[in-house]
Amino acid sequence: MRGTPAVQRTILLFTNGQLGEYDVIDGYALESVDRWGGLLQKLPRIPPSTVLVLEPYADRGNPPPEFWDVLGRFPSLSVVAAVPLPRVSSVELRRMQMAGVSEILNLRFAHSPALIARVADNAFARPLKRRVDAGLSRFLMGDARVLIRGAAEAATCAGTAEELARAFGVSPPTVTKWCAALRLPPPRRLQLWLRLVLAAQLMEDVGRSIPEAARAAGYATDRSFRRALRDVVGENPRELRAQGAFQRVMAAFNADLREFRGQRRRPPGSASRVLVPISSA
Repeated sequence: MRGTPAVQRTILLFTNGQLGEYDVIDGYALESVDRWGGLLQKLPRIPPSTVLVLEPYADRGNPPPEFWDVLGRFPSLSVVAAVPLPRVSSVELRRMQMAGVSEILNLRFAHSPALIARVADNAFARPLKRRVDAGLSRFLMGDARVLIRGAAEAATCAGTAEELARAFGVSPPTVTKWCAALRLPPPRRLQLWLRLVLAAQLMEDVGRSIPEAARAAGYATDRSFRRALRDVVGENPRELRAQGAFQRVMAAFNADLREFRGQRRRPPGSASRVLVPISSA
């Protein structure tokens, strides 16, 4: 699922020389870094619309500690590991995937910009979509889950209702009709929720500060982010981070989805609670 995003997607390349050099990869801006220290300094500030394509093996050695440090400190990252298959064992590949690698790229075929674009597309927003899908209420099924996964992906590129429509290649009124038919909140409200969920995920990166997480999620200021969390969850970011930000924000999101479904089932004229508005940045 990829239309023309409002926010440019980026591939950040970290290479030991085997990936080659690229001028253009369709659908992505390109950045590069060639030292682990420089990469670790850069990561706290990169937006979630970035896919990190890295080459962890130098010559015939094993991945250095810095590779595992990147995965451990920034689990929200969409990471593609370019490895020399079949030299790397299945045990090592499984360890990478368990540590947070979204996609494996065979270095033997890594000189095709089109292939790198396809692999990056597969990895894009994978950590967020996977966690959102796992955290959604079991009462949400089928098309509703597909639409919410799309909203999660759109959140990484701007988090607007227009971006959600663009991700599916349809008009905003069409997505509004889909939401109504599926008894989901309207697109604008859905995207505001998914931006909060994204911010909560970013807050759980030990390599990011709370203001860095807020900016990466699209909040103009730390104050606007704190206000949004206070209005919806009733807690401040520091408390949420200490207690498991993602789980608590997802619980609030699920509760709002249940309330919305309940209101949609009530007959016209019946009493209903006014939903608390979500502050936007």
